[in-house]
Amino acid sequence: TTSPLIRGFIEQVEQRTDDALLAKRIEQKTRKIRTDKGKAMDVSDGQRKNVLKFMDKYLREHRPGIKLHDLAIRVAGTGSLGVDRYIMLAENTGAKESFLFDLKGSHVSALALHSPIRQPKWKHEAERIVTIQRLMPYALPRFLDVVMDGKRDFILRQLQPSADKFDHASCKGKPALMAELLREMAMALASAQIRSASRFGSSGVDDLIALADKDSWRRPVVRFAERYHERLLKDHAAYKKSYDKGAFR
Repeated sequence: TTSPLIRGFIEQVEQRTDDALLAKRIEQKTRKIRTDKGKAMDVSDGQRKNVLKFMDKYLREHRPGIKLHDLAIRVAGTGSLGVDRYIMLAENTGAKESFLFDLKGSHVSALALHSPIRQPKWKHEAERIVTIQRLMPYALPRFLDVVMDGKRDFILRQLQPSADKFDHASCKGKPALMAELLREMAMALASAQIRSASRFGSSGVDDLIALADKDSWRRPVVRFAERYHERLLKDHAAYKKSYDKGAFR
């Protein structure tokens, strides 16, 4: 039911298998996570010991039969820079099945300090994120849970071969394709918001429809996007200049 652009993307990722994902990310002979493809980096001995300790405790209590074989630091997007994030090779010993976990430290939303609306009370940020991630998607990953390490909280989920980001480079120089992609993304987000409407104090469906019918917010949003784009270019230029001068080690 979607556009040819998105349909082609869905059909492409639909063909991917767990075995193919493992073959890309794992050294088959050693059963170690590959750190030579820019997707993962080696962990220190201290990191490995600490993560394995609290993950083994979690698995014994919540996922008996699943054992960890290896872990590495996961490299995945600018939004994860500076965040504790790991990729782990796990095995269901009963089913003799291997798969990959993503373990990501949780942080406060960047919007939280600027919202005038009272937010629900959560035990920690991981509970907030996992609860919302369970409400909004049409289909959930096989594993999606909160893992605690003393005072820190993490989000655990299984990496799926069919989960991927759309390559925006295919829309470069093609504004009609980009507009089509944005419409599809907006519709997917709206659908997810409807699924989570009226939960934990969020707006109801009628409120969302009323907002969509108004025009007053659209032009300010576009103006903000234009100004923020210019700001990002200036920030990047300043960072690059400082980096070249050796300000970052």
